[in-house]
Amino acid sequence: MFVQRNHNAQTPDTEGSVPEKENYTPESLACLSYLLFVHHIGMDSFPFVFGPAFVVKTNMEHVDVLLKRTEESMLSKGLDLLEHSLLRVDNESLPEDILDVSVVNQVLQDLVKVMTLCPIEHLVSQKC
Repeated sequence: MFVQRNHNAQTPDTEGSVPEKENYTPESLACLSYLLFVHHIGMDSFPFVFGPAFVVKTNMEHVDVLLKRTEESMLSKGLDLLEHSLLRVDNESLPEDILDVSVVNQVLQDLVKVMTLCPIEHLVSQKC
């Protein structure tokens, strides 16, 4: 989503006293972004004012977090989030400067690792 890593958000507690600060892990934010953009959970209440290219750039950080994990479910979520983010963009409408964003290059390296190491069993049996 559009929340920074380890973002401190204040939430009111049940008695209305001083709110506590909550820390969100990068994995939890990545999974939240996955639920929002892949399964559209909560999409009807999400203020969608950002363009598709901005969503791709922003979701790259979450894709990077998910692709660095070795669990099949996390890798699948990362690949799905990347696919759904890119599907929202019209052909040839991503700006060239997206390759200057360091996390985009990291995601490309992560994709190469996923393709060469192929840790997901059902992909191994297909074509890896």
